[in-house]
Parts: sequence; C-alpha cells; structure tokens
Amino acid sequence: MSLFALFYRQVGGLLFLDTDFALLRDPYTQLKAPPLSRASLVLMPDLRGSATPVNAGLWYAQGAGAPSSAARWVVEQVARRTEAVIRLPTPRKQLPPYDQAMLNDALASASRGVSTASYMCTHPRVAASSLCASGGGRPRPQLPWLREDGVRWLRLSVPTARN
Repeated sequence: MSLFALFYRQVGGLLFLDTDFALLRDPYTQLKAPPLSRASLVLMPDLRGSATPVNAGLWYAQGAGAPSSAARWVVEQVARRTEAVIRLPTPRKQLPPYDQAMLNDALASASRGVSTASYMCTHPRVAASSLCASGGGRPRPQLPWLREDGVRWLRLSVPTARN
C-alpha cells in the first residue's frame, strides 16, 4: 500500500497539489464550508477539450476513512494504479502516463460501478501491458456529473465488477 493511501486511512483527509500549484489563501476556509464540506472528494475539472475530465493538479479527500467508502476506494485505486504503472519498464525518453489518468480511471470506475482502465490504457506502454488486459483500449467514459448548489458533483460507489 502506498504511503499516501496509508496516511489517508489514518488521518481521513489529504490535500493533493501539483508542485507547480501556488496557494494564495488558506484552502480550508472553502473546503470546510458548505457546499464543499459535504463532499468526500473535491476535484478540479480540466479544461474543455482535454483528454481527461478531471485535473489531478488539485484534489481533496476528506472524512472518508470507512473501508466501504467510495472516496477511500478512489484514493487507494489512484495509489495502486500509479505504483503499478511506475513499475513497468519504459523505454528511454518515454514517460509513463501521469497520475491524472489514474485518477480519472478511478473516478470513472466509482461513478459507473464498473472498474475501468480506459484513460491509463491510452498510453502505448501501458496498453501493451497486463494492466490493460481487461478494461483498456475502450472509449474513455464521460463522467456523469450532477449539479447542486452551483457545484458539479459525482455520485460514487465502490465498483463490484470489471469492465
């Protein structure tokens, strides 16, 4: 199990930021106030036309320490998938897919109830690996966003089947 998945289990909340991200104010004033305080995962949508619907440059997981929690499942899946991809041998000058692909696969899986690897399997090295034996090479699913209080959100559950 990865360090951040283990830490999340103990603490129950993590703020993930890219190294090129700058905070100009305390983010917890917004994250701990309604409507965001009711969310177990707070995500940043990516730009229109992007290859992935969610940007992994900033996301926050909170209050989801129960083993059956979908938010906890998403955090652990991002960690598990990222570790598996990092272990793949890659030719020189060919980067593995970034964490954003793993986050979007975990979200697509949890929002659809079926485990998928469609985003990370678009990368040629990963597509040729055993990680994509099932769930890869398929069209990337759109996330079923809902709207409430001016906020876009997803209803998540732990997947019970593989795509």
